[in-house]
Amino acid sequence: MTIWVDDWQIQCCGQSFAPGDVVSWTLLEVDPEDYAGVVGSERATGIDFREE
Repeated sequence: MTIWVDDWQIQCCGQSFAPGDVVSWTLLEVDPEDYAGVVGSERATGIDFREE
């Protein structure tokens, strides 16, 4: 699954993590069109959730 996390959320409010780490987040389903302008339509279709 692919999760969108805004950079400001990591910079201000969380502990660092790396691939393979266990994390606990509140996830919300996304509309890929909301991210098409940022990462392009093809990549945006792979975003499943966003961290809230």
